Amino acid sequence: MPDTAVLFDASDKIYEDHFPGYPVVPGSFVLQTVIEILQAEKKTISFRNVRFRKFMEPDSYQFLVSKSGEGWKFKVMKNGEKYVTGEVE
Repeated sequence: MPDTAVLFDASDKIYEDHFPGYPVVPGSFVLQTVIEILQAEKKTISFRNVRFRKFMEPDSYQFLVSKSGEGWKFKVMKNGEKYVTGEVE
């Protein structure tokens, strides 16, 4: 599965409230992006072992998704640093 570049745009109105003065990408945005990437491969998605390792400011991130046994693993990266990791069944 190819890597997917995703831009979380700082001008999105969600960041006015999440959080004022220090915008942070909502975790639900991250998980929804993984769902959209895997929709063609899986009809039902169940997340396991999701770790939000760093706050994600609005910016461009790489979503790396790879097959792992019966499921999938994913990482969200920027500049070689892991921001989110997890598994999908």
